[in-house]
Parts: sequence; structure tokens; C-alpha cells
Amino acid sequence: MKTYQYQEWIDKAVELFGKDSRNWKFKCCNCGHEQSIQDFEDAGIETPDNKVFFSCIGRWTNGEGTMGNKKSPCNYTLGGLFALNEVEVIDQEGATRKVFDFGTPLFSLNQNDNGK
Repeated sequence: MKTYQYQEWIDKAVELFGKDSRNWKFKCCNCGHEQSIQDFEDAGIETPDNKVFFSCIGRWTNGEGTMGNKKSPCNYTLGGLFALNEVEVIDQEGATRKVFDFGTPLFSLNQNDNGK
């Protein structure tokens, strides 16, 4: 299990995807679907920042995948009976939160571009 402190997790997301959190990718630990806040917004899903790292987008878009059927996207959430996550974050209050792992970065940031 990989455990991040909250700020360390945010810093890692910025390192991988840049400063715009709408572009941060998270990978569903059940079906492997990679998703961002922007994907949730494009699908018209409310409060995506609370869902993108915790539930597969298929939960709101009629995804056909389930625990037994890994079709992507699926309806899996870390709030269910079976937690498949390999990453957790200790939030600012000290509580441990289950999260999806980061997805694949689309680009590589270097020291000179400042996440732009």
C-alpha cells in the first residue's frame, strides 16, 4: 500500500499532470479506466472533485462493468464492501482516505515550464 500525506499527494499530481487539477488522471483499480475531473465535467457529473479519485465514472454514465466484469468504465467505488485500492492519503485532519492511483501522464513536465 502506498501512503501519501495530503500535500505530498497534491505535489505528486502537479508533478505528473501540471497545476490544473481538471487534468489530473486517476485510474480505477477495478477496470483500469483512467479519468479526470474534466472527463466528469464533460459528462455533466456534479462535484467531480469529490468523485474522480474514489469512484469510476461509469457509476454515473451507465458503465456496464462490475466487480465480476471488468468492462471499462465500470460502476466500482471505493466506498463499497471491497476496497481494491493500493493507494491511500492521510488528509489534513489525519484521517486515512482510500484513493485510486494516478493515471498515465500525457506529458512530461520539466523544471522550466512551471506546469503550464
